[in-house]
Amino acid sequence: MAQPYGPHAAFVAPARRYADLWRIVLGYLIIEIAWFIAANTLTYFPQEPQPRLTAITALFSFLAITLTTFWVVKNLQHRSPLTLFGPEAEVLPAMVRTTSAVLLLFTVITLIPVWDWEGASLARAPVSWALLLPLALPALLIQTSAEEIMFRGFLQQSLGARFRSPLIWMGLPSILFGLSHYDPYAPFGLTLEHMIWAAVFGLAAADLTARTGGLGAAIGLHLGTNLLSVLVFSGPEPFSGLALINFEDPAYDDPWATEFSAVRLAFEILHLWMTWMACRIALRV
Repeated sequence: MAQPYGPHAAFVAPARRYADLWRIVLGYLIIEIAWFIAANTLTYFPQEPQPRLTAITALFSFLAITLTTFWVVKNLQHRSPLTLFGPEAEVLPAMVRTTSAVLLLFTVITLIPVWDWEGASLARAPVSWALLLPLALPALLIQTSAEEIMFRGFLQQSLGARFRSPLIWMGLPSILFGLSHYDPYAPFGLTLEHMIWAAVFGLAAADLTARTGGLGAAIGLHLGTNLLSVLVFSGPEPFSGLALINFEDPAYDDPWATEFSAVRLAFEILHLWMTWMACRIALRV
């Protein structure tokens, strides 16, 4: 019987020699501190009148995560940062396949005539939006790949090298990924929903990483998801300056809607499951 996570053994192999728990914990803390410093430098950039500049700056700031993770892997685990990605020749093809699968599925779902578009409005002229894409797309790739390099690369690889149970090497990075999406400025019910969704997303990304033995599939899943939620549709903040369509969430104005909604979360997770399955079909895993 085929083992779905067979490729994961080769993926974690480069981390086995220096997979001491103290190296993993210290490395994670160093990355988090570097990201905290980088993120807080954004307070020096005004939100107005340049929301697009603020959004792009925020995305590029994720370079701090990538560069610090590379440093941690090189100096604490004594291995090449390239080992975070798995087989180099498979990274780009897997990323393209999963990104395409996410966008194709969304297009099909959008064409179903059951959605209420009352809250949607054109945020800017399509030409103006398109002219920003040469800068916005690389910035978004930096942001999504940085999180995958940290959570599915460094953490999943390191924990997978030390522990055999997927509950640890899939579960712990996914929980930490969910917690990283806490927003102290959003209504607690909404941010709790978002954290739970992010944790489930982390499981989907971890599963694709384990099935393929590389980061390409997870980066593509993440990139496709954020292309839609940042460059196409967006709510109020923090990246609304880049979106083509502004979709105001009534939950920010309706006190009742700020409460945790299990039904809403269930639909979001259902869509995530469909996206995960579409990626698996595209990858044939």
